[in-house]
Amino acid sequence: MELINNIKKEQTNLIECLHKKLIENINDLYSSVKGTTDKEKTKQILNTLVLNIIDHLKAEERLMQSLNHPDLDAHKVEHFSFLNQLLYSRKNYIEGKCTLTEESVKNIASWLEKHIREMNKRNSD
Repeated sequence: MELINNIKKEQTNLIECLHKKLIENINDLYSSVKGTTDKEKTKQILNTLVLNIIDHLKAEERLMQSLNHPDLDAHKVEHFSFLNQLLYSRKNYIEGKCTLTEESVKNIASWLEKHIREMNKRNSD
């Protein structure tokens, strides 16, 4: 049983590292939108954030699957919905159809913060 606990601990540590990276990415994006960084730099930061979110969500789903987590399917639906909204917003921003505001970045951050808290709670159970 100790081996399984160690594996879970290692996987949980990976997720925590990914969470920290996402927090760093979202703070970079917020600074870019709030500051005077040019649009190309903001696009680059946004793309990095999106790629890291995709990596994170996949890793989280793999962890939950390896643990036979009962909420995996619902969690995948939540991921899919959030990711679709994020990709749609990124596409519109890159195409110049909308602006990226401090409020929109705060909304992304709020979803991620809530999601991280819930994931951390689930992993501590």
